[in-house]
Amino acid sequence: GHALRSLLRGLSEAIGEELTEYEADARELEESYKRPHRFDDRRLLPFFGLEMQKPRFSDIAGFVISVGVCFLFIAIAVWLANIGR
Repeated sequence: GHALRSLLRGLSEAIGEELTEYEADARELEESYKRPHRFDDRRLLPFFGLEMQKPRFSDIAGFVISVGVCFLFIAIAVWLANIGR
């Protein structure tokens, strides 16, 4: 009864949200077909035809933090390996 109706209502809402996202993606894709150069200002090396974007601050910060965490794990492993010496 009630549980089945609420489950079906939740599923229909989820499907509706997916369709909305799909429609938004389709609109953005159409806009990119109309104006293919609309993101050229974000390109890292526009003269070489590469599609890489300029790194944002969050990209650089994430890279630095992840490399730092890797060095931290290596330092901990070296420290643990030298405990018994």
